[in-house]
Amino acid sequence: MEFWNVIDAALVAILVALIGALAAFAAAWLRRRTNQEQFTLIQWIAAQAVKMAEQMSQDNEEKKRLALANAEEWLKQYGIKIDLHLLDDAIEAAVFAELKKFTTLEVSAG
Repeated sequence: MEFWNVIDAALVAILVALIGALAAFAAAWLRRRTNQEQFTLIQWIAAQAVKMAEQMSQDNEEKKRLALANAEEWLKQYGIKIDLHLLDDAIEAAVFAELKKFTTLEVSAG
């Protein structure tokens, strides 16, 4: 059993690092395509959409759908048009930021 726990922990660490690298790449690309004010607003909206989706569903696919739909609606209210792939990347970056906070809290508490 201990062997599988080590493997699980290693796979989670690799997955988190990979998601982090992809999120950083997406954020850099998004930053080049928007001004600073829009970029900050998009990040904030993505983070809020992720938090809202976390409270509304247990299913990860449903959470992602909810976060994308709500973020897209909020961006429309601000008059920001963004490619859905970029919005998806912003949502993933927000999820990664939440995971990073959670794992930091978990390690600190342990």
